[in-house]
Amino acid sequence: MHLVREQRETESFSKSLALEDSRKSQCYSDFWLYTFNSFYYDKIIEAKKTFSEVLIVTQEELNLDTVKTLVKVYKFLGVSSEFVPSNSDIRYNKGGLYKKNLIYRGEYLVNWCPESQSAVSDLEVEMQEVNGHLWHFKYPLISESGEQLDKYLEVATTRPETLLGDT
Repeated sequence: MHLVREQRETESFSKSLALEDSRKSQCYSDFWLYTFNSFYYDKIIEAKKTFSEVLIVTQEELNLDTVKTLVKVYKFLGVSSEFVPSNSDIRYNKGGLYKKNLIYRGEYLVNWCPESQSAVSDLEVEMQEVNGHLWHFKYPLISESGEQLDKYLEVATTRPETLLGDT
């Protein structure tokens, strides 16, 4: 919700999603189309197809009323809604920007510009498919007793030079 943080989006996230078709028909820039730009949208649709119940919680909800949102999550999970963490009033990284010039680890892909030495938004990247090569490596598996087994773990990568850094 970068547009909310920048105070350009005046609607709630739910309302923005409801307005998306209208925005498309009015030729809004893709920048305003959250389902078009969101990696998570497809994941949510897939989760709804896979699971009978799915709870979606936005960062916006969590920021507006942390305790209320936690109670909602606890009820969904079947956990006692009386429990409230002692740190629920603390806002970690409230502005959505990194602090102390540190980059935090996460389970997602980051577009990196080697020229400017900085991360680049998905909106700024022109994707193109390229025929590449997969390098395959086999790692021998070792039993709990330390003996090498006759089985291997095969790993494939397009960038073998990063393999040692991935351990």
